[in-house]
Amino acid sequence: MLILPGIMGSTLAKDGPLGLDDVLWIDPVEIALGRITELKLGPGPSKYFADGVILLAYLKLKLRLRIAGFNAEFFPFDWRLSLSDLGAVLADAIRKDPAPELSLVAHSMGGLVARGALKSAGKKVSRLIMLGTPNYGSFAPVQVLRSVYDVVKKVAAVDLGRGHDAEMLSGHAFNT
Repeated sequence: MLILPGIMGSTLAKDGPLGLDDVLWIDPVEIALGRITELKLGPGPSKYFADGVILLAYLKLKLRLRIAGFNAEFFPFDWRLSLSDLGAVLADAIRKDPAPELSLVAHSMGGLVARGALKSAGKKVSRLIMLGTPNYGSFAPVQVLRSVYDVVKKVAAVDLGRGHDAEMLSGHAFNT
């Protein structure tokens, strides 16, 4: 069983010194230092990758599934990328998994990623459980672009290093 988090539910990191990952999303100290704009996507590959999930949001779900007898593992993804690219990555992971069949438990954007993978994953996916997936769209992306989304405002409030406000973060980091 794979657990897919929602948008911004995966941590993002880059390779750091001594082989340790340098986590930027969501490290409040790094955000306070003004590094959040490093997450902006540009030409070429990003140095940041999905490193894990935000445990505060998803660990309880994983533990409850494990207690219920399921072999639940997280499937973090870089939520900045397109759904078609993320779906292809998930489909490839499903095909390579040695289990004869897999169930997917997906929250929010994770459900859209799972849907993007179903066609190419074959019949290995026996069950898809979507929790709060915006199958008919969401106002959240528009709110992010307009700088009124709650998460953007909170990140801007923590960002002390360079004085980035919500409008600047929306225009130079989150809208890519």
